[in-house]
Amino acid sequence: MSERELILYAWPMGPLADAAQRYFDEATDRLGPTIAQSYPVHCTLTGFFRRADHRVGEVLAALGSAVDAFGEPDDVAVERLGARDGWVGLELRSRQLLEIIETVTTTDRPEHGEDALRPKDWLHVSLAYGVADLQPYEALAHEIIDPSLPATWCVGFWERLPDGNWIRR
Repeated sequence: MSERELILYAWPMGPLADAAQRYFDEATDRLGPTIAQSYPVHCTLTGFFRRADHRVGEVLAALGSAVDAFGEPDDVAVERLGARDGWVGLELRSRQLLEIIETVTTTDRPEHGEDALRPKDWLHVSLAYGVADLQPYEALAHEIIDPSLPATWCVGFWERLPDGNWIRR
């Protein structure tokens, strides 16, 4: 049976997204890529989950309607830009994102052998991780990203392809 690897993300649009993408580009060019640069700029709402090819449409329709019922979250706030425990990024606060996570994870009905959705509760956008010395990455983040920049937030499913590329579903 062929499976697809999916995940639920929230992602910024607008000036904050532009600054984060500029950071990704400059960090890669000036300091070298980290694991964060192998993903789109995002906040993870669920862990990765696999669904059989023949179920992807059905699953995305059911879970997507749960997400769509909320609309675009308008209460996402950046609490801080900083570093901790081998990570640099933006820590977020949003009651609406947490409600979306709860709704989607309780709506999902995995079949035998499929992954259950794993909810995430630490809302954040990773800018850098997976390298020994994060200090230059944190300094660059403070140089490029103003955490008070405005953003609208979208929520949706993404698929990670076998070649490492991404498709927004």
